[in-house]
Amino acid sequence: MKFLLPTLGLGLLALGIFPQWFGLGSEQSASEDSAYGLQEAPELEDAGAFLNLDTLAEEEGSDPEPGSEDLSEREVVEGEPTQAQQQVVLQASGRVVDLSGKPIPGAEVGVLVRQSWDFGRGRRGGWRGRRRSFRPNLLGKSVKTDAMGRFHLTGQTFAQGSATLAIRHPDFAPKLASKDWTQKNSKLDFGDIPLDQGGGARGQVVSDQGAPIAGAEVHYEPQSRRWDQNGILKQLILPAKSDANGFFELAHLPEGNFQLEAKTDKHIPARSKRLRIKGQEKIDAGKITLEVGASLTGTVLDRKGRPIADAVVDFSYGAGQDMRSFWSRNRGRGSREQIRQMMERFRNRMRIRKRAKTDKKGFFEATGLPKTGLRVRVLHKDYITEEKQNIEALKTPRLDFVLYRKLVLQGRLVDAETGRPLTNFAVRARRLGDVNWKPQDPGRGWGNRSSRRGNRRDSRRVSPRNRSNTSGNIRTPRQSRRRPTPKKGKKNPKKKQPDPKEQARKAAKQAAQRTRQEIRRANRTAAVTRRMSKQAREAQRLKERFGSLGMVPGSLPDPSPHSKGLYTLEGLQPGTYAVFATAPGYAKAAAGPVVLHKGSPPATLNLALKPGHTIAGKVLDKITGDPISGARLELFLPPLEETGPSPDPIAQVLRPPSPGTRLDSTTTNSVGAYRFHAQLPGVFRIRVSAPDHARTIVDSVRLPPTKDLEGFNIELSPGASVFGKVLNLEEGSRGNVIFASLEGFRTVVSVDSETGSFEARGLPPGRYFVRLVAMGGRRGRGGIFRTIAEAVSEGSRANPDLVLRDGAKVRFNLDAAATTLARIQGNILWNGRPGKGLNISLTRKKTPGPNPGTSGMAKRILQRITSSLRARADAQGNFKIEDIPPGTYELIVSRNRARDSAPLARQELSLFQGQSFPLNLNIVTGTLALNLLDQQTNKPVGGGRILLALVGESVGKSPKAWRKLPSFRQDRIRGGKVRIKNLPAGSYRYLIQGGGIKAKQGEIFVAAGPLTSPTTLRVTRVKKKKKPKKAPKKNKPKSNQPGSQKGKKK
Repeated sequence: MKFLLPTLGLGLLALGIFPQWFGLGSEQSASEDSAYGLQEAPELEDAGAFLNLDTLAEEEGSDPEPGSEDLSEREVVEGEPTQAQQQVVLQASGRVVDLSGKPIPGAEVGVLVRQSWDFGRGRRGGWRGRRRSFRPNLLGKSVKTDAMGRFHLTGQTFAQGSATLAIRHPDFAPKLASKDWTQKNSKLDFGDIPLDQGGGARGQVVSDQGAPIAGAEVHYEPQSRRWDQNGILKQLILPAKSDANGFFELAHLPEGNFQLEAKTDKHIPARSKRLRIKGQEKIDAGKITLEVGASLTGTVLDRKGRPIADAVVDFSYGAGQDMRSFWSRNRGRGSREQIRQMMERFRNRMRIRKRAKTDKKGFFEATGLPKTGLRVRVLHKDYITEEKQNIEALKTPRLDFVLYRKLVLQGRLVDAETGRPLTNFAVRARRLGDVNWKPQDPGRGWGNRSSRRGNRRDSRRVSPRNRSNTSGNIRTPRQSRRRPTPKKGKKNPKKKQPDPKEQARKAAKQAAQRTRQEIRRANRTAAVTRRMSKQAREAQRLKERFGSLGMVPGSLPDPSPHSKGLYTLEGLQPGTYAVFATAPGYAKAAAGPVVLHKGSPPATLNLALKPGHTIAGKVLDKITGDPISGARLELFLPPLEETGPSPDPIAQVLRPPSPGTRLDSTTTNSVGAYRFHAQLPGVFRIRVSAPDHARTIVDSVRLPPTKDLEGFNIELSPGASVFGKVLNLEEGSRGNVIFASLEGFRTVVSVDSETGSFEARGLPPGRYFVRLVAMGGRRGRGGIFRTIAEAVSEGSRANPDLVLRDGAKVRFNLDAAATTLARIQGNILWNGRPGKGLNISLTRKKTPGPNPGTSGMAKRILQRITSSLRARADAQGNFKIEDIPPGTYELIVSRNRARDSAPLARQELSLFQGQSFPLNLNIVTGTLALNLLDQQTNKPVGGGRILLALVGESVGKSPKAWRKLPSFRQDRIRGGKVRIKNLPAGSYRYLIQGGGIKAKQGEIFVAAGPLTSPTTLRVTRVKKKKKPKKAPKKNKPKSNQPGSQKGKKK
């Protein structure tokens, strides 16, 4: 349990980072701009409600707040497709038939389209911008098939993307089909699409007391790997209602995994166990138990106590409080079944989403809510959103909210040189964060490992015992654990003195090691200093160009008239904001940050715009001289220090070089003309891409300070095209193909999920590495990591896969089954029985000497990948480890117990590219049991330690060298007994020492199987030498001489 949250966190980090590297997630979609629906999942019986896009957005992502579509609060999304790019007419046609090929008339057909986006270009706006870009759109209205089962849909959509065909008929199971299209291939023929009768599910809805519940709605919840299609499929199946006895039945269900969710107004929704239908079978879904929920009422008022009508009250469940209470009660002692039940309960409750609406008196009421961990939000288009968390509904029967009006930001725009106000301009505000937002220092980001280490050192809590009472200094935990240095005393002449040569050798070795550490530390510090200095200079350059905030302004609306240069932005939530502004003939500027608190008066932020100049011209074909329409141009500010493309294909595949800071982007019109927004004078870089033309980068574009740069024409040469097919692609799999050149170009194209074909056009000449990222199917869960492993396992100076020239057309097929990675598959027998639950792990062995063909990035990634190569044997003892980079490994078999982590078996393996290594292991272990008795008293000895090593490995080696042997084991002697379980059978050499026992060596045999009887060994105790008693000092005889005290009276 204690590793659960970090695991979830790492899973989210891998999903957040790797899709940006490899171009995955082109199917992802969610809505931030959709209307805020107040109803539950819509009934499909409603007229015209074939597919509800708002409900589909709720299935794939969270809803926005009312009013979040205002320009003042929208996220910056540069690079959105322009109207010219979206004017593509897409045609979809096909025929719907049954399994016998007979046409099905009257089937309802609709098409959902999503935009495909080149991840290699980069995008601003964060996750919200991507979700807006990938939101599904209906291609026109749904149609019904004619008497011959045919259908035809036409509509305008994006230049390229993915189309999902949805078919529904009351007598058949719904069906989904997907196809990709491009600007040249905009006619999709789905062919004959067969529908089957589907299966069915029957069950019962009962209360937590066992009573049947009538009138409960039971919804179909698909659980396929194509999560982007689950929301569509859910809407195509109408929910069922339970009868008076709580029974329900769903018919015409498609084949696959699913769950059934039951809900009522007064109960907390719950789901059934995971179910699966094969073909047309009827299954029993069992009982779905609903718990009676709590009810909440309350009012929503403004600051003056007046009721607020039409406010949306959103109820959801937050599992944090319940998880903390469960953890505090169990402290890791919960069984797997308890943890599984807890997580299932949390998952079911986290899906709860109920909404209410206030009446004219500001009153709201909701039922069927969780009793603990409740989160309530109140939203209104004119008021600031209020939220309360960790609400216990039973102890809080009434909730009262007081809303504040949304905030206002105002100011004035003037000319930076003359100071006169500007009357025609565009302005918008962007929320940077909450009221505690702080700008990030250069070089102190998450990419700086040294800064993170320093922050961890600074944030350590120092206990009182680590504080010095005399000097007031604070000792670090490492210093507090050090043992005090013993006082130097007289040397024992009888003690064996160390060899001076050995001491000198150890001292020289330690000195060399310290020198290497100091050099590494100095190099690391110098690299961090250079990086921080570079980032600081880059930040300073942006501040000089765009303002004190140092932020590149985002997209802006069209300029509009403003009286006396004044502007007002209304409807803002509390937080920290930046203001972007521009005017015709002026460069964009960013000002801020300004903090808006709840209830604060309108804030003022003035901006001064500097006059700028534009870059304009045409994009022409290099061979024919014809203008190219629809070409995309991007304007960059080059970095201060150019690193150039790396010859390492690992860097090209994983992280292509950055062209600089993007300032603006535009698209050529019908005559090939373009014009960038006004910029301040400087040296720029322009990147141009167009269909069927090679992407071109124009460097050293100098904009003069006194005039516009007109007539700057750019010529594009015909690009190379690579087309092919992915062989052995599993049914239902999808993926992307990465093209990365050593010259710094990188692009990602999608693979058609049905035909497996792909095509990349407009590739510039160069040497290319081609990688396949397969998602779904058998390798669906490891596609990203598989690509990384294949990339780093081939070495950085490997030969490229393709060498392209201008205008070349090359056919290049990929095999999804072929791989440069190895795999291990086999069976384990443990003492004649299947080794159920045994852990099998691989540890990569370091190769002697440096490897000049592997870069530092490849070494680090390879270390991370190989650290997770493990598997667990199933009930039959079978195991399988896939996607193993070639190399030499040590295979270790161990039990799944922390107290018994000693390996049961070790074996060294050498794996080659594409090798499938069969490995069957027969592990034979036994138990070593010893009774140690004193040879004189015949009583058990009190303490000591025993060291063990196999005879075959320890021949000719001293006991000190045993610790480096694979078979080395040691244990304590407790009460004269030694018990070592799961010890590989064989002959062992042993050494018994310590605890007042005279060192004893010998050999012993460990038999396989269960223990029969312990072996008795007799040892000799070392007699303690008694120190000789010192003779008492003899008193000197007292003298009777004069001066002595004898004879004197007291």
